[in-house]
Amino acid sequence: MLKELEIKNFALISQQRLVFSSGLSVLSGETGAGKSIIIGSLKFVAGAKADTNSIKSGSDKCEVRAFFVIKKSAELLEELEAAGIEIEDGNDIELILFRSVDISGKVENRINGKSVTAGMIKTIGSLLVDIHGQHEQQKLIDVKKQLEILDAFCGKEVEDIKSAMAVQISKISEANRQIKSLGGNEEDRARTIDFLKFQITEIEEANLKTGEEEKLAEKKTIMLSSGKVSTAVAEAKRAFDGAEDYSTNGVVKAIEDAISQFSLIKNYGEEYANILERLQTLKIDSSDIASEISGIDVPEFSEKELDKIEERLNIYKTIKRKYGNTLDDVFAFLQNSKDKLEKLENSEELLKKLTEEKSHAHSLYLASATRLSILRKKKAKEFEAQIKMELQTLGMEKAAFECKVEPVLKESAISKNGIDDVEFMFTANVGHPLKPLSKVVSGGEMSRLSLTIKTILKSNSSGQTMIFDEVDAGISGKMGQVLSEKLANISRGEQVIVISHLAQIVSMADHNFIISKYEENQKTVSKITELKTEEEVLLEIKRLAGAVEGSLYGTSLAKELKDRANLFKLKG
Repeated sequence: MLKELEIKNFALISQQRLVFSSGLSVLSGETGAGKSIIIGSLKFVAGAKADTNSIKSGSDKCEVRAFFVIKKSAELLEELEAAGIEIEDGNDIELILFRSVDISGKVENRINGKSVTAGMIKTIGSLLVDIHGQHEQQKLIDVKKQLEILDAFCGKEVEDIKSAMAVQISKISEANRQIKSLGGNEEDRARTIDFLKFQITEIEEANLKTGEEEKLAEKKTIMLSSGKVSTAVAEAKRAFDGAEDYSTNGVVKAIEDAISQFSLIKNYGEEYANILERLQTLKIDSSDIASEISGIDVPEFSEKELDKIEERLNIYKTIKRKYGNTLDDVFAFLQNSKDKLEKLENSEELLKKLTEEKSHAHSLYLASATRLSILRKKKAKEFEAQIKMELQTLGMEKAAFECKVEPVLKESAISKNGIDDVEFMFTANVGHPLKPLSKVVSGGEMSRLSLTIKTILKSNSSGQTMIFDEVDAGISGKMGQVLSEKLANISRGEQVIVISHLAQIVSMADHNFIISKYEENQKTVSKITELKTEEEVLLEIKRLAGAVEGSLYGTSLAKELKDRANLFKLKG
């Protein structure tokens, strides 16, 4: 139940706090006063798309806060847990939904002070508020919604059957998962085994070795540079040893000549002796280097050998492209494939067992789904009869309605909703064929049909706050009285809030609110006021009844409507 609604800078409302109670609350007012603002603010706080156009002119942000007290349900608890909202012990749940949007489009979503996503607040909001306006009524056209409505009418027995179906669906899914891990059915399994064997053979025949690829790559580089190496070595050798085509001696011969000269003068000074010593050391090093250069094995270029290296490197490249970025990845893939193959080759008995379990679970599922289908067809007839009867009381005596239930799923298919499709067929006129709602129903007819369904399902109430907007469109006179009585009946089991312009509905209210519009600081604003006294309520009924100010007849009519409404509620 919605207990409080606080609105700040939303549309034409500067700041407003409304307190609601159980039963039937009716909001009325002059056309254009802003009755739709209440619906808009509730839609917004319950998760509708945030729109910066909702921000009151001259403000930079709008806020809506709604306080709910609702009985615990498995679905609501599941969604609250998913959103990370902690709930205290007890039968009722207290929830504060808060949303704001600023002129930059930044949206804040909170539940009990905890920040949540827009999707979370929308999901939870849909379990708290059920808004019936022209847009929401159009949902009736969706055959999925029609299936939900029929199942709600069928009651707890449907829930029990669906629970049994869910158990079997879970078993089927688990069996499918395990069968898939074993390669699927016999045909799929055989294909998987062949493919695994091919992969294993391809990797093993490649005879990959750790470090081989790097060595081959290095050797390839050397072979491709063998010409440069040969030239460099030969030139270095001539530089050290000298050669016939050189005009000067080599490095070693030059050092020996220097040693001979400094040997002649070593006794003439310490510095000459030191240079001689260094030249002798240099000769030893130069001789060693010359010897090493002479011993270098210059690689010979072989196109045939290079082709073999290329071929081997391509094998590494192909295997790694197919089975892993690194050699370790390839070896891990190989071991994993061997493990899978071993499991598949030894899984015939397990596969047979899983297939039998799946078949058994599917048989039980079909049995439950068939039982559900039979129940739906039986209850559909009762649903049709009640719809027709309710439509007659709303002035649609000639309307015909059919709830068509047809099994559509193949035997191999499974669905949490069973095997049926449900579709509502309707015609408002005698002699016209029944057609799907989307083909024939008008806005006014849809409004009455929506109310009729809610009236029938009131015993299956989810505890949501029900809000009706424009439910009285195209209705007046006697039908207005019938409509007011239906709304009163629904409100006996749950909180109902109605936006209305009908005197009959206003007179039936347990709580009356009036929406007015006026100018403040050269700006138009709307204000909602609860009518506290009987006199205030009678004045509003009189105004909606069309009586002129001061009319005694209008006052008498208003009192008669209110007395009639009070008597109806007393008889309830």
